Amino acid sequence: MERTKKKNQNTAVETETLEENAAVQKLEAEEDATIQEPEPEEDATIQEPEEEDKATDVFDILPNPCVYCGPSIRGVTRQYTIYQGGGLPDPLKEIIKEYPKIKELIVPAGEFQAMRRRLDTPGTPEANLYKAIREALTRGRSV
Repeated sequence: MERTKKKNQNTAVETETLEENAAVQKLEAEEDATIQEPEPEEDATIQEPEEEDKATDVFDILPNPCVYCGPSIRGVTRQYTIYQGGGLPDPLKEIIKEYPKIKELIVPAGEFQAMRRRLDTPGTPEANLYKAIREALTRGRSV
């Protein structure tokens, strides 16, 4: 009888050990599966936008309608011109590409009065920017 008890106890211990081993192996397999994530496939069709596309994106974020508060540019635009319909004329876009700071003087129509006051107040950052852009345009140098 005692021998049967020991044999049953040994069998029970072996069964528990086998179950524990199976559980440990299952956990290890799950950990391996989470650690070894498949690498994403590279898509050969994704390309960086061309330089011209990047410049176009900058103009897309302009408010509509907006007011150009920079200095008048002969044959391109006049100061305080309102642009609507989601776009600026191409000659003005070319000037902005050459002098990107001009973009800071294009404001939503609702902010026009405040911008005009800042432009008329000597020493404000907007007045200083306006002056620097005007000088750069007349001398043909960068701002």
